[in-house]
Amino acid sequence: MFCLVMRGYITEIWGWNDDWQVSDFAKHFCPERITVAYKGNQLAGYSHAEIQNGELFLRMMVVDPAHQRKGVGAKLLASFISSGKEQARNVSLEVFKINPEAKIFYEKHGFIAEEEKPNSFVMRLNA
Repeated sequence: MFCLVMRGYITEIWGWNDDWQVSDFAKHFCPERITVAYKGNQLAGYSHAEIQNGELFLRMMVVDPAHQRKGVGAKLLASFISSGKEQARNVSLEVFKINPEAKIFYEKHGFIAEEEKPNSFVMRLNA
């Protein structure tokens, strides 16, 4: 699902390298930090959170294109925000500049861009 959703963005920004992607996934993989979303018995999406600089950081959120714009992303994001509240941590994420739809989605859920990087915006929940 990651490849299906993210390959185009990553290819456009840095170029796709299978070996690097597998290595990076393995390096950051932590089952306790992954939330999955199903529609019936079909995997519809997942999110992966980690602690960075004391904040709960949304490392990745991916929704299968067949399930996009059907509330899956909103439920995954709500779960992430709830985890931050339970842990008494601020929540943040990074979104690619070439994915303005995602930035708008996060803004609709209260996130604001606080930092600009060459290829992305760092966003934090406007508490």
